[in-house]
Amino acid sequence: MTKNNFSKIYDMHIIEIYRFFFLRISDREKSEELASETFFKFWENNKNKPDDYIKNNRAFLYKIARNLLVDHFRKNNSQKQNISLETFDQSTNLPHSLIDNSFRETFELEEKQNQIRQALSKINELYADIIVYYFIEGLDSKEIAWILDKKENNVRVLVHRALEALKKEISAGLDK
Repeated sequence: MTKNNFSKIYDMHIIEIYRFFFLRISDREKSEELASETFFKFWENNKNKPDDYIKNNRAFLYKIARNLLVDHFRKNNSQKQNISLETFDQSTNLPHSLIDNSFRETFELEEKQNQIRQALSKINELYADIIVYYFIEGLDSKEIAWILDKKENNVRVLVHRALEALKKEISAGLDK
């Protein structure tokens, strides 16, 4: 892989890989460190191979990132943390609100986003990963299947189950 091609891949995917880590561990510095390590491992695995050796660079990056996240949780024996809305918006450069929304609509949107983030931290780790991959990062079933070493049909079922688990957790949170 040429350095020029690596730079293009880095520029295209660094924000989403960082966001993947931050959604799960809510630590800005550690998320940056793990994102850097993801790209380092990607480079080490591909530096002596042709540019077109890997068919789906994005999926390969997420596979590395997922393995690093699992290692991080094992090493630190840590649980997923709740993410405050303010920290999430500032750290990921995501829009805090839509420009044309009234204050009430903006508040309701932020409340829903906060409920989803809290519910994500409480559901099965695999389901949370799938929700992030599919709905937030926009990966398709084929890419997720490759990342998780599962069949594409199995991933479709897991997406459905993950969504049901998330809905159930959100409902349970509303009932409190």
